[in-house]
Amino acid sequence: MIGFVFNLGMPELLVILLLLFGGRRLPELVKGLGQGMRALNQATAKSQLEEKGDATTTSQMNMRAMSS
Repeated sequence: MIGFVFNLGMPELLVILLLLFGGRRLPELVKGLGQGMRALNQATAKSQLEEKGDATTTSQMNMRAMSS
């Protein structure tokens, strides 16, 4: 999204991130980003299931979330 505004590609963004955060912190940042995206996807899926009123599937999603 930001790359589109400044016309930057993935390699350029990676170099900028590497310069800003360093090689040691970059894996931690990517891991945190992945965990945040996973939590957002799970919350979205749970919300959609609750809208449908499917209690059985919601409890299955809760079990999966607890196990991961």
